[in-house]
Amino acid sequence: MAAILRRDPVGDEWLDIEGASHYTKLSRHTVYDAVRTGGLRHVRVGGRLRLRFKRAWLDQWFEQFAVQNEPV
Repeated sequence: MAAILRRDPVGDEWLDIEGASHYTKLSRHTVYDAVRTGGLRHVRVGGRLRLRFKRAWLDQWFEQFAVQNEPV
């Protein structure tokens, strides 16, 4: 019986939509929306839905939503 090897979706430099979703802990729909609205940098490979992301790009996109706490 052959063992099934599962690839770690976050272990690669380039992430597909599944890896980006797993890395950010957001739904695939949310990641697709960010691409559609132009907020998330990405690369299209071969076809309309074949997207790739670098972790650094995802981190930069996430950083724009950071809220600074102001003293009360």
